Amino acid sequence: MPKRGQEIFLDNKLGKCNLCHVNAGATANLGGGSLGNANFNTGVEDLPDQPARLTTQKVPRDDGFRTPGDGTFNVPPLVEAADSGPFFHNNAIETIEGAVAFYDGEAFNKSPAGLALAKLDPEGKGIELDGTQIVAIAAFLRVINVLENIRQSIMLLEASLAVSSSAERARLLTRAVRETDDSTRVLTGGGLHATLSLTSTKHDAWRTGPSGATSSVGGTRRRPSRSRRKREHSSSNEGRERRDI
Repeated sequence: MPKRGQEIFLDNKLGKCNLCHVNAGATANLGGGSLGNANFNTGVEDLPDQPARLTTQKVPRDDGFRTPGDGTFNVPPLVEAADSGPFFHNNAIETIEGAVAFYDGEAFNKSPAGLALAKLDPEGKGIELDGTQIVAIAAFLRVINVLENIRQSIMLLEASLAVSSSAERARLLTRAVRETDDSTRVLTGGGLHATLSLTSTKHDAWRTGPSGATSSVGGTRRRPSRSRRKREHSSSNEGRERRDI
């Protein structure tokens, strides 16, 4: 399933994910060259039944960047996306499966970004995915999340061997264990068997994309996981990045 998800992710006629998240990173390339870390209006504010708006409180629309806002939000990297819910700038969706499914919906496909993708399609189609394809892409994102967890764990274990302080060694080992726990949680959250999932999508197979780009696992900026954000940052929302997955 994760391997099929990788194929759909990279297929610019089917999943089209790689157009805005090249190599699962934060740069976009719609076919005319790199747009860098671009901003897009993906229609997230038009989602019906947003949890915050189902309360008795009045929640104003977020108009995005600039004053007045232009409705756009920043493209984030996806390497640890599965571990960083809730998703989008308004926390509208809780799971990575739901976040992928958003792009198959009306809110996205009628948005400026969705209409732009449809113009690039020979048949004028936006993103059209079946449920099994949505789950496959999410499984792929869960696996590359776990590969990053593993990379971090190995790095921390190696660092622990190089320090003389027992307290520092214990701190590094504790962080390594937490990364491993994160990886287990990410896989089980998608109903994935830890051993089979990691062998189905080889690390080396993702290290070089179709254009020979740098590995998204080792070379692109990644979004810190939710658990890592909790460990390393305060819970304040001050200075929060305005990003949409």
